[in-house]
Amino acid sequence: MFRSDDGGDTWFDKNFLTPSVVVEDPKRQGYYTFAINPADPDEVWVGTWGKGIYKSYDGQDFNIPANGSDRSMISKQVNALLFHPTLGVLAATEQGVFSTLNGGTTWTNWSAGLGTTQVRTLGVYSDGTVLCGTAGYELYARKPSDSQWKQLAAFGNFGTLWPIWNNRPLYQYTQLLFHPTDPNTIYFGTFPAGVFKSLDGGTSWREYNVGWLNDGVFTLVFQPQNTNLVYAGTYNGLNRSLDGGAHWEKWAAGWPAEQWVFSIAFDPRDPNVMYACSKNGENEGTGRPDFHGTVMKSTDGGALWFPVTNGLNVKNEFYKIIVDKLDPDTLYLATQSEGVYISHDGAAHWQPFNAGLTNLSAGTNGNNVTNTMVLSANGLYLYFGSDGSGVFRRMTVKSGNRVFLPLVIR
Repeated sequence: MFRSDDGGDTWFDKNFLTPSVVVEDPKRQGYYTFAINPADPDEVWVGTWGKGIYKSYDGQDFNIPANGSDRSMISKQVNALLFHPTLGVLAATEQGVFSTLNGGTTWTNWSAGLGTTQVRTLGVYSDGTVLCGTAGYELYARKPSDSQWKQLAAFGNFGTLWPIWNNRPLYQYTQLLFHPTDPNTIYFGTFPAGVFKSLDGGTSWREYNVGWLNDGVFTLVFQPQNTNLVYAGTYNGLNRSLDGGAHWEKWAAGWPAEQWVFSIAFDPRDPNVMYACSKNGENEGTGRPDFHGTVMKSTDGGALWFPVTNGLNVKNEFYKIIVDKLDPDTLYLATQSEGVYISHDGAAHWQPFNAGLTNLSAGTNGNNVTNTMVLSANGLYLYFGSDGSGVFRRMTVKSGNRVFLPLVIR
């Protein structure tokens, strides 16, 4: 903290007791925040990221802790402070909203009604109504007399109309990932807010984006042998987490730029052998004339990727890649307009697998990608969703290698 008494010509250090703060991701987490009492500019409160709240009555010449007599606020990760005319001082933290009416001697949890504890900003109307902005749950409002917060209507209803940027559609890609043995652990991938995680079956969610690169999420998968190892297909290749989503790193060496990774698959014999397919997101998602998507492979857990497109037309986009459960050297690939392709040699070569398909276009518009192809749980059947001609089913290679047959809804 620095203070100037001459309009900014000179500045003085005002950190008598303010502790040093280290955070994991400066792009997403705070170091310090402060608020000045509008009725008394000598009263300054400072909030820190996990090192407590401090107050000063002499413009930060001398500050003292204000964490409550029980030190309840000492570990809170403070994002914002607000002076309120009747509620005293409010603190927006990663653990909710808290208030004090007695200079920080005691603090009251003021979070009832919030859909998340991750509160990033606070504001106040002239009538005393408080607003708070949250991570992923938009805006809430609460009057001093209210018993809890109320979520405001969707963001699109506020302010002036924002024009669509360069005619881009409003993307709403999402992906849910359920833990295979713990039903209470769920991951939720979004655009543009990144990854959220629930440890209580979806009752509450927390942002899990340390190290995330602000990319939208198309797909989330566990490494089959290690549920702490999570991969995300994003707008710019892949990201990886080694600790259940707590920290992320870009994991896309070898990928072309701006690839929208829709699908990730593993060889069940060796999970370090990975496959992924994508759409080229250049030029607002239209790609280039001769390059609209790619298929990539890694043999070292994603540390390095290389293209496996022999036999494919890369003027297509590629939506889903599946490894055959009964024969892991066999892979299936759903394309934009050329139906399904098959490889018998670990993606070294591809060829059409379309016998019986009367519509080769996958059931997606290229932006809001659906689940265009799935493998049955027993590995015997492959299902392909077409663009306007319904769903087709075909037995997999080891189970019979028959033609695709249309499924009739009765």
